[in-house]
Amino acid sequence: MERPETPPAFMPQIFGRAGDEKYKDGSVYAEIGTDMETYVAIYSFSSHYEGNGYGRRAVKWLGETIGQITVVDPGKPYENPNSFAFWKKLAEEGLIHRMEDDENIEIFRDGVWTIPEGEEELYGAGFPEGLPTRAAPVA
Repeated sequence: MERPETPPAFMPQIFGRAGDEKYKDGSVYAEIGTDMETYVAIYSFSSHYEGNGYGRRAVKWLGETIGQITVVDPGKPYENPNSFAFWKKLAEEGLIHRMEDDENIEIFRDGVWTIPEGEEELYGAGFPEGLPTRAAPVA
């Protein structure tokens, strides 16, 4: 099936059973967990139109509609640089409240990178300007 030249209209919806919800809006699909009132955990995320701002729009809508966003496994810079760069940028814009790596270890919270000691090597490639200090707030 070929993609249309222009993406479908933005029609966000959340569906599925509690604890196993899905999000879709015509351009973005995500597997999430949410209480529908205060938080959203994003477990997987894909955009059919990468680089056009639709992913950012979806994350912004989820945050404004439901609450704080946690990204579970944003990818490591050396394994999936595009994924990590996307989530890093949204975190630095204030759209992401918290990030955990694939082992549920917190690496970002409330504007501060919390990469644990010993894990710096895993994330260094994602910070060409230099890895932030453990308690450095994002700009």
